[in-house]
Amino acid sequence: MTSRPVPARLAVAVAVSLSLAFLLTPSATAAPVAEGVHPSGPVVDRAWTTTGPSIPDPLRLVAAGDAATLHLAAAGDAEPSDVERAAEVRALALVADARTAAGAPALRADPGLAAIARRRAADMRDHGYFGHTAPDGHTVFDMLDAAAVAWASGAEVIGWNNVSTADGSAARVVADWLASPSHRVDLLSPDSDRIGLASVFDPATGRRIWAGLLVASADRNAPVASVRVAVIGPREPSGFRAVTVAWESRDDPGTGIATGVRDVTVQVRVGAAPWRTTLQGAAGSHVHLRLPAGRVVAIRVRPRDRAGNLGAWASVTIRP
Repeated sequence: MTSRPVPARLAVAVAVSLSLAFLLTPSATAAPVAEGVHPSGPVVDRAWTTTGPSIPDPLRLVAAGDAATLHLAAAGDAEPSDVERAAEVRALALVADARTAAGAPALRADPGLAAIARRRAADMRDHGYFGHTAPDGHTVFDMLDAAAVAWASGAEVIGWNNVSTADGSAARVVADWLASPSHRVDLLSPDSDRIGLASVFDPATGRRIWAGLLVASADRNAPVASVRVAVIGPREPSGFRAVTVAWESRDDPGTGIATGVRDVTVQVRVGAAPWRTTLQGAAGSHVHLRLPAGRVVAIRVRPRDRAGNLGAWASVTIRP
């Protein structure tokens, strides 16, 4: 989904110690909740998911998961402490356990995504907001594109809590994400293959702010096609026959993801003549041709998916 969520407001007053993570709610208006006490039926926004460009620039594909994603921390960004790193490892382990229990494939922890998540959490702390869109209008997905990270779809989850220890804060925020149906869907999505989690502490409020980013890497699987001659009409006085050629094309995810077939190219060759393109730029399922009777004619179809991957030619030869 690419729609921008409207933050929901939740205010709960309890006059004891603080702990509950407020997920996707404005922190400026949220009142504290008692340690271990969750309000019944909290109102939360949907975690924000979106899809990447339909045809990524091929140059961006080389950046996925390599050192190019590590140059994201702006000059002067504070490195996380050992305690914070340990808490982030704890949060990643809890997400991994939940995915294993749900039968979802394992994620790869991506330091580049963690750096983006840390900048997101710090931006919320430093500019006094809590949401998926910064005051200047940018989102985490803008940051992905600015860093030339290849991605086909992604989801961001955010949360904050007042648990006194970083490790306890990690356990609480993951538990609350998993308790929220929309956040749970994003954390357990079988399409995602990389994750980055990070947190920052706000000494002014005593809150630890968390941000998580899950992405599905760009589609690198080529689509496939099969082709057949569906109909051959009677010979015309002109010496031609009407021929209908049909094909099927699909974009299987394999071990990754699939963006779907965008279009196909259909070419025809009569005898030893050069190939001639008769259809290009539409997916379709068949094409009607008038071919010379008694001549050897080859027809081939090549699919392209929405990520720009080209499949192999599928061909058939006939003598109409």
